[in-house]
Amino acid sequence: KKIRQKALDAAKEKMLDFENSGEASHFVIIVSVHRARGLAKADMFGKSDPVVVGKWNGFEVGRSPILKKTLDPDWGQFDFPPIKVDEEEEDGEFTLEVYDADFGRLGDFLGC
Repeated sequence: KKIRQKALDAAKEKMLDFENSGEASHFVIIVSVHRARGLAKADMFGKSDPVVVGKWNGFEVGRSPILKKTLDPDWGQFDFPPIKVDEEEEDGEFTLEVYDADFGRLGDFLGC
């Protein structure tokens, strides 16, 4: 519960900073990744090197750090860059996709 509350407090602080920036005619999407559990085995030796890719309307906006040899990754709190959305674009889509990283590149798709 403490971790979740910290994340909510951080998101509120970012939102206040954005509102105070004078760009209040926009919406802001703030997404944080903390952990995943029970990912599929994708590497030859029974583990995965997971990375989370954030996409806004199909375009990549950020990637988490790659965590080596784990099926239960814990990124602590990784924040994707805030997405500023005009009021006219309010029906966009933010997706999170998890991949096994192979030599620094996206490998097998593990889920979303």
